[in-house]
Order: sequence, then C-alpha cells, then structure tokens
Amino acid sequence: MRLLRGYIENFGKICKKEIEFENNLTIFKEENGWGKTTLSVFIKSMLYGFDKSTTEKAERQKYMPWNGGKYGGNIDLEIKGIQYRIERFFGDTPKGDTFTLINLETNKEVNTYTEKIGEEIFKINKESFTKSIFVPQQEIKVQISNDLTTKLTNLDTIQDDMNRYGEAQKRLLKKSEQLKKEIKNKEIEIKETNIKIERCEEAEKNLTMYEKEYKNMQEENERGKEEIEQLEEKIKRANEQRLREEIIKQYEKIKEIEEDRKKSEQEIKEFFQNGIPQKEEIAEVERKVMLVNKAKEEIKEKIIYQFLTEKEIEEKQKIYNEYKQKDNIIQEIEKSKKQKENEKQSLKQNKNYKIILIIISILIILSGIISIFFIKQKIISSIIIVVGILILFIQRKLNSKNKKENKIINEIKRYESQIAEIKEKKEEQKNDLIQYICKYEKKYIDEDIYEILLRIKLNYNNYKNSQVIIEENKLNIEEYLQRYFKIIVEDYGKYLDEIKIKIQDNERIKEEYQKAQYDTHKFLEQHNIKEIEKIQPIEEKIEDIEESIQKIKNKINIVIQNMASTNKKIDEFSTIVDEKPELETDLEEYEEQKTELERRKNILDKTMEILEKAKEKLSANYLQSMNLNLNKYIKILSENSNIADKTTIDIDLNTNIEVNGEKKSIEIFSAGYKDLVGICTRLALIDSIFEDEKPFLILDDPFVNLDEEKIEKAISLIKAISKTYQVIYFTCHESRV
Repeated sequence: MRLLRGYIENFGKICKKEIEFENNLTIFKEENGWGKTTLSVFIKSMLYGFDKSTTEKAERQKYMPWNGGKYGGNIDLEIKGIQYRIERFFGDTPKGDTFTLINLETNKEVNTYTEKIGEEIFKINKESFTKSIFVPQQEIKVQISNDLTTKLTNLDTIQDDMNRYGEAQKRLLKKSEQLKKEIKNKEIEIKETNIKIERCEEAEKNLTMYEKEYKNMQEENERGKEEIEQLEEKIKRANEQRLREEIIKQYEKIKEIEEDRKKSEQEIKEFFQNGIPQKEEIAEVERKVMLVNKAKEEIKEKIIYQFLTEKEIEEKQKIYNEYKQKDNIIQEIEKSKKQKENEKQSLKQNKNYKIILIIISILIILSGIISIFFIKQKIISSIIIVVGILILFIQRKLNSKNKKENKIINEIKRYESQIAEIKEKKEEQKNDLIQYICKYEKKYIDEDIYEILLRIKLNYNNYKNSQVIIEENKLNIEEYLQRYFKIIVEDYGKYLDEIKIKIQDNERIKEEYQKAQYDTHKFLEQHNIKEIEKIQPIEEKIEDIEESIQKIKNKINIVIQNMASTNKKIDEFSTIVDEKPELETDLEEYEEQKTELERRKNILDKTMEILEKAKEKLSANYLQSMNLNLNKYIKILSENSNIADKTTIDIDLNTNIEVNGEKKSIEIFSAGYKDLVGICTRLALIDSIFEDEKPFLILDDPFVNLDEEKIEKAISLIKAISKTYQVIYFTCHESRV
C-alpha cells in the first residue's frame, strides 16, 4: 500500500497544488507557514473525510479555503496492486461533502471501497489512524483504542464486539452511575421516612402530655372564676371607705397646692429682696449687653489684629511713602538721562561731519598731487594740497570733542544704574508691603496699597475700640446682676431673661396662691374633714383587692391563651400521629426498592469487571510482539543497548523504563528522550498491526525536541524504516533532514 500522487484544488492556504510521492521516502522540507501540516491533514481527510463531531467541525472550519473556491482535491494510491484515485470535496457540513473512487487502470468510477475507505483499508478508525500511521507534530505519544486492540490481537472475527466494547463499557458505567444515584436517592427517602416516623413517635408522647396539661388548665380556670366572685363581693363592701379616702386625698392635694404656691411666693420675695427692677433699668442693661456682644463679635472677626501695633502701622506707612517718592526720584533721573541722550545725539551728528571732512580733505590732497604731474602751474597744485591739509587739521581739532561724548555716555550709564537700583529697592519695599498686607487680607488683589494700609489701620482701630467698649460696659453689667446672682459668667443674656421671667412669675404666683387659699376654704365648707378622719379604715385596701382580682384575671387570660395554644398543639400532633401507619408502609417499600437497586448495580459492576478482565486477557497477546519490535528500534537509536532490554510496554501502550531496579514512566524523562521512545513505540505498534501489507507513514516534523546527536540517529531510523514502509516526512529545518 503506497501513495502515488495528489492534487489540492483548495485546502486551507494551499491552492491548485500537485504533489508527487516517492516509493520509499518523500521529504517535504519547507519553511514554517508553507503548509506542511495542512498537506498532512489533507492526506488524512482524503482517506477519512470530516464527520459531525465538534472536533471535526472545528477542523473542517479551520481548513476552509482561504481564497474561496472548491474545497478539496484528489489523491492516487495503490492498494493490493491496484491503483485508485480518491476524489473528495467538502461543504460547510457533511451533507455538502462528495466522494468518488476511480480505478486508474480502467478510469471508471468503482465502489470497491466506500467513503469510509480509510477504515476499510486500514481496519482502524480515524482516531486510531492518528494514534498509529499518522504522526502529527508534538503528538508522538501512543494511546490504545478499541480499533488498535482488535488489530493487535488479530481478532477480526470479534471486531464488531471489540468496536462495541468501549460503547458497552460506557453504557454499563452510565447505568451503574444511574443506579448508584437512584440508590442514593432511595437512601435519602428511607432516611427522611425514618425521621418522619420518629417525629410521629415523638408526637404521640407530646399528644399525651398536652392532653393532660389541657385538663389541668380547665380546672385552674374554674378555680380562678370562683376567687374573682369572692373578691368582687369584698370590693362592693369597701366602696364606701374608698369614697371617704378619696375625699381625704382631695383635701391633701388642695392643701399641698396651697403650700406649694406659698413656697413659690416666698422664693420670689427672697429673689427680689433688693426690690423689683423697672423696665427702663433692665432695658439699659440689655443695651449694654448688646454692645458687649457686638464688640465681642467684632473682636472675633478681627482677631488677627491682636498682635498688631500702631508703631508697626506707622512703619509700614513710612515705607509706603518712601515707595511712592521713588517714582518722583526716578522721573527726575529720567529727565537728566534724556538731556544727556540728546547731547550724545548732537555729538553723533558732528561725528558724521568729521568723516565727511576727512573724505573731502583726502580727495583735495589727492587732487593736488595729481595736478602736479598734469598741470604746469605747480603753485595751484601746492595751494590745493595746503587746503586739504588745513581741512585735515580742522577735523583733528574736532576729534577733541570725542572725550566729551565718552563722558556723556558714562553719565547716561550712571543714571541707568541709579534707576535700576531705585527700582530694585522699590520692588523690595513693594514685596515687603504685600507680605505685610497678606497677613491681614485673605487674598491680595493688585489694588492701591495705600487703600489697603488704611483699611488695615481702620480694622485695627475698630478692634481696639471693641476692647474699650467691652471693658467700659462689662463692669457695670456685672455690678447690676450681682444684686440677684452670686456667681456671674459672661453669658449675661440668660441672667436678664431669668430676671424678666421672675418679674412675670411674681404676679402669676400671687394670684395662684390667693386662689389656692380660696379653694381650701371652700372645700372645708363642703366636707367635715375632722369627722371623716375619725372613721376607722378596713383591713384591706380596695387597690390591693382590685390588684388581686386583676392578677387572677391576667392568670385566667394566660390560662385561656395556653388552652388555645395547647388545643392547637393537640390538633397538630394528632395529625402527625395519624401519618405513622402510612409512613411505615412507605418505609418497607423503599427498603425493598433499595435492595433491588443494589442487586442490579452489583450485577452491572461484576459484568464490567468481567469485560475488563476479558479485554486485558486478549490485549496481553500482542505485548510480546510489541516489546520485541520496540527493542529493535530502540537499539537502532541508542548506543546503550541495555536501555532496550529495560524498556517495556503495558496493555495500554504506556512505556516504562527500568532504572536501578525500579520501573519509571517515560513521562519523567526529557522531551527529546520521550519523543525518541515515542516514535519507536509508534513503529512497534505499526509493525504489530500491519504484519501483511505495509501501510505508508506520515511524519509531521516529530523530532523538534531532539538535539543534534539524537536527530542524526532519528534520521537514520527514518531511512531504515523507509526500506519497509513508504514514509512521507515533513520538516522545516535542514538539520532534521
């Protein structure tokens, strides 16, 4: 069995691509991103297609053509000496997929194999194909499956049974879990029913107790009613005495009011022992209190001026005057500077004249010298030269004025220096004044400093005036208040309010006392208190009797409430007790159901155990062949042949290596070592599965984790197995070829 060639119309990123396969070893060495994995998946998809599973749906979506167009292609292969072409094209779902098989010798469509051609020629499903013949990148590890177990044991006669083993185990396990859940639920029902029965038994005890309590409460209620009748008769006889006591109480209350009014009148007299003040007098004191309070508020608002002094204010005003005078001084200096600048300008103009004279004198002298050679009258030439020299002499005399100009420049600089110095001093004085102002102004606003200084002085004067007002009036107020109060604190208003209240109370208490005297006299005219007081009181007070009656009534009410509550409890517990027979029947039924469920679960568990043992017994048959093949390939890769003798495979295709007498899982070794042993295990598996017709192998860069030394041996291994198998090898690096 071998691959011949293929054509990809569109699959992932690959478009309209023809592929040729060598008989023994075909190497695809391409850069990452070329589509090596895509090509390997294409070969697998041509054989197996895409099914409806979630994983396959994702893979179908992943390799949809990037540029659109038909999704699929074809691949030519030789099976048992006959060449076929598989054509597959895919839709968005399996319904849109197409499959065609062509015999290349006749070029006719045949049905020798169906769309499940991969399973039919390899006798394994797609999952097992990926775990054996097809080695995806980073997935070298071998895992057992039912299809692989069937192939390994060569039990094609029971293939359907083995294929259904996993499904049967899942169903049995699912049913076992379902029964376990049902048993758990039944145990809960039994537990809940037992709790309910215990509740019924407890309710029987409570019912007897509450019925007894109800009878006792009925008897207690009757006794209470009899006691109330006896006490009410006693109250009836005591009503007259109660009326007399009420009269005495009224008299005592009237007398108490009279004494209270008399005492209040005496207190008012003692308070005003120095005489009742006049309204005008109080009004004057209130005015002074108002002035003091206002002054205190003024001080509170201007408390920041408490450490300010008049001397400090005068100093700051003096600084301000100096600050303002500096403007006049600067103006005077500016005038002097302006005059000097004008003088300097005049001298500058003269300087321009000097330059002109120099030029003229030079031109005249040159003219005279030239005329000596060209004019016969040398006297004229001499005169011209003398005139030029005279002009030069005059210009030199003018040069003496330069010294004056330098002097003027120095004076201007001195004026500028004076102005800068005065401005600097002025700025210092301004900053000093602003710093002073900011102590008393929340935020300095660029306004007239003089106005702010005046405002600060005014606030300071107001602060001092407020202190004077307080001192002047405080003494007078306290002297006045001490006529009526021994201790005075600064809250003067409350004392004045109390005096005014006392003045108002004086008239009212007088009237109330006179009325109380009148009420006492009138009451004595209506009742003979002396005779009433002679009557002897009864042994028990009506209040005590009424209290006893009320206690009995309260007790009876409580008893009646308890009777109602107890009667309700009796009804509740009776209802619960009535449920007991039905619950006992339910409990018996639940226990029978639980026993039956446990029996069925036990049968299922034993069935799964027997199936597992049968599978393990069958699977053990291929281990010897697998281990021999594994050791054969490990010896090719490893210099240390002892490792091969200590490497074994279990029935689940897990690889173990004996180290220091102890078996260690391959998982604890390095990634590179795991990959080497993994590829050997794959090859051993393939040798054991395909003993007759050898399949092709697809290796998608399985050696990425190997170092240089191991890669060299791995390449040797590929070349060795390519003599037996057709190998399709994908890699991205020159070192792995």
